[in-house]
Amino acid sequence: MINDLPDVSFQGFNYLKLLADGGHIQPLDGLMAADGGWSETQYSPSVVATGKINDKVYALGVAFAFPILYYNADLIAEVQGGNKELPADWDGILAVARKIQEAHPEVLGAYTRYNSFLSQGHIMSRGGSVGNAEGTKVAFIDEKGMAAFDLFRRFGEAGRRRSI
Repeated sequence: MINDLPDVSFQGFNYLKLLADGGHIQPLDGLMAADGGWSETQYSPSVVATGKINDKVYALGVAFAFPILYYNADLIAEVQGGNKELPADWDGILAVARKIQEAHPEVLGAYTRYNSFLSQGHIMSRGGSVGNAEGTKVAFIDEKGMAAFDLFRRFGEAGRRRSI
């Protein structure tokens, strides 16, 4: 953008299409093909897939961020008859959250942040996509996207404070 680009730049994947369309970044396909050590068997296909635009690789996934789930084991044990183990699926987690909320109206049984990072994570973990490959259409209005947003609704219901 200033006509003096760095050799390597760390950008959010949400900027790749804009940068590629503007000619500000170069595809890595030629470098990857010339590198005798590069192979699809060495790297997960997702390392390449996240940085593909129009069938060209412009970026490689090099870092990950993970949402973290915090919970109060004592409250969980209280509503599960002594079992401090958090259920392994969202239905079970939200059921426990509702029980906590009912037993302790002054405490939020569940809370989640509603932001693009978590929304994309919930959509993509179901095999959905936020947009089409061309970046021209919204894609999260399908059943996978709606399931992700339904989960947010359920979190809100499980953590809703009732009158005390």
